[in-house]
Amino acid sequence: MLAAAFGTGSTATSTNTISFRMVPVGTTNSSTTTYNAKLFFRIKGVSPDTRILDIGIAAVNITNTNGVLNVTVPSQTRLYIYGSGSNGSTAILSTAIGADQSVIGITSNTFTLNVASVMNSISSNVNGSFANLMSKSGTFDVTFVLGTVTGSAVPLTLADGTQLSTLTDSDATLRSSGFTAISGPGLAGRIKVP
Repeated sequence: MLAAAFGTGSTATSTNTISFRMVPVGTTNSSTTTYNAKLFFRIKGVSPDTRILDIGIAAVNITNTNGVLNVTVPSQTRLYIYGSGSNGSTAILSTAIGADQSVIGITSNTFTLNVASVMNSISSNVNGSFANLMSKSGTFDVTFVLGTVTGSAVPLTLADGTQLSTLTDSDATLRSSGFTAISGPGLAGRIKVP
């Protein structure tokens, strides 16, 4: 579990799940609003660690009902993954995840990316480039970007009211496999896995 802003030095027991709490802005007491969004996550080892795991989720529906967030994964959703191991091997994969709700979730306005579920969904399709990529200890820079597919951006802040910065995904390799560039509110920080 990651601290909300994953500040420098935040400690996690693993990178199997990454969570942070956000709250919607401008909620009303009697409405439900749905946002069509896409997500980008980067988990990158801090030098001299060269491991990188980039995850792009092409479509999710985020709803805000009276200030409570929920996320669903549409049946046509594709998952884009790029990995670079410490030995220099790389792999890229695009796969349909259907309506797999185990990859990303929101509970009590806490977003959780289930990295272990992502890795399980691709384990039979890739070579050793992803093997043990995230199971080892280290210090990792983590980036999360929430983009818009159609309509307006999801209005969110951190749980403490801190405004989110506008970030852009930095993975041209994912884009070469079909994941379109993404820009929107996001978080960037660092965690340590002992």
